[in-house]
Amino acid sequence: MSTTLAPPVWPIPVPTPDEERSKEERRQRRLAALHAQFPDALAWYGPKSGLWLAAPSGAVGLIQATSAADLAAQLAAYYKALAQASRHQAVTASSAAPQTPRPAFAQPTQRRTPGGAADGAVVRSVPPQQASCTTAPTSPPRRPTQAGPRHAGPRHVAEPTPGRFRRFMSGLGLVAAA
Repeated sequence: MSTTLAPPVWPIPVPTPDEERSKEERRQRRLAALHAQFPDALAWYGPKSGLWLAAPSGAVGLIQATSAADLAAQLAAYYKALAQASRHQAVTASSAAPQTPRPAFAQPTQRRTPGGAADGAVVRSVPPQQASCTTAPTSPPRRPTQAGPRHAGPRHVAEPTPGRFRRFMSGLGLVAAA
């Protein structure tokens, strides 16, 4: 046995353009209020889902609500929790045991030679942990990156040689050899 459904109530309610325009204007005002209250959060209305969505800064996911007021309350709670967490981290970091300072890198010391400034030479001593050792390069030297010749010598200019046709014609004596 089959059941039949009653036909819809006639006429089917269709919103007028004025009602649609006023709904959209209200959404725009609510959205502007959300942007003014939470400038770091990207908020929007999903017309197909009918949900208000927001992507707050620092969040891993989206926040969604059925109304703009609910979304504002959820954003306020999120930012409040974020502020409390950052304050907690700051308190924890300040109450932790003081860190021992890292040793500074030893800089080479300079001292004048016995002749003083007369010869202008400076002797440098390098600490043992920074002693230099010579090694062979592991990769070939890099090519120069500037445009132009790859060698520093004068540019070689080739002497112009006549082409085949000119050589052939001069061989026949029809054209003077250059």
